Amino acid sequence: MGFGRQGQGPGELSNEATKIKILSDGNIYVIDNRPRRINVYNPEGKFLFSGKTIFLVSGRTPGYFNDIVLLNNTYYLSSLFLEENHKPIHICRTLGKVDSSFGIFVEPAVNQLKRINRLANPAPWRMAYADSHITKLVVTNKNEIIFSQAFPYRLIKYDAKGKVLKDIMGDVDFDTYHHVEYVRKKGSVGMRSYPSPPTGIVLDVSINRDNQVVVPYLNPDRDFFYIDIYDLDLNLISRYKMPNIIADVRKGEHISAGDVMIDNDNNLYAVVISRESYPQLVKYKLIFN
Repeated sequence: MGFGRQGQGPGELSNEATKIKILSDGNIYVIDNRPRRINVYNPEGKFLFSGKTIFLVSGRTPGYFNDIVLLNNTYYLSSLFLEENHKPIHICRTLGKVDSSFGIFVEPAVNQLKRINRLANPAPWRMAYADSHITKLVVTNKNEIIFSQAFPYRLIKYDAKGKVLKDIMGDVDFDTYHHVEYVRKKGSVGMRSYPSPPTGIVLDVSINRDNQVVVPYLNPDRDFFYIDIYDLDLNLISRYKMPNIIADVRKGEHISAGDVMIDNDNNLYAVVISRESYPQLVKYKLIFN
C-alpha cells in the first residue's frame, strides 16, 4: 500500500519530510519541518491529525524537530540549535505545543560555539544541524529516555522528568566529534568539514527484543562499521566490527545518520547515497558470533 501525497492540505507532505516513525500508540508519525508540522496516520495509512512544530529557540528563532517518542501519553521531541542554553528535548502533552524543555546541550564539534560567536553573522550557522537526523530518542521499558547525536558518540539517559540517570561517551579509539572549519572567502563565510559529507558517526540507537541498546556507528574514515550492544543501564555488553561493505567510500557512496535501522530479527536496512547513481535501500542479515 501507499499513503500521503505532496501538497499543503490535511495529511499531505512537502518533498522534504525527514522522519517517519511508529510510536507506542501504533500510529505512524511523519515529521515535516518545511511546513512546520507532524502528520499522524493510523497503521492503514489513514490521516488522523497533525500538530504544528513551531517553537522558538531563545524566544526568537524557529526551531526544527529531528525525532519523536511517546511516553505516558506525552510526546518527547528532540532538536539541535547551536546555542549554549539550548535544551534539546521538548515535552509536548499535546502534539504541536511545547510545554517545557530539558537536557544537556552537546556540541557536535569541539569549541564550535566559540568559533560561531566570532563570526560576523553567526545566526545562520546556529541552524547548521537543525533540519537533520542528528539527534535521536529511544524509550526503554523502564520509562526512561535515551538521547544521542550523530556527533559525538555520547549516550545520555534521562527519566521522564528530565533527570540525568547516566551519561557516557562511546569508548572507542578514534575521535567521534565533527571537525568543522569556518572559512572566509570573497566576503562570505563557508564551512569545511570532516567527515565530508557530514554523514555522522552514530547512525542510529534502538532497543531490541532482548531489551538491549543497539548502536551502529562508523569510524571517521567510514571504512569500518561497528555495532555496540549495551544493557539498559548503558553498560557495554559486546562490540562488533567489520569492514564497511555497505557503502564504498571510494565510489563516493555514503550512509547517513537516520538512514540505518536494525530490526528485532537482526536485519540491517540502510539507504546508500551515491554520487554516480540513485539512492538504494539495501538489506543485510547480521550474524553475531
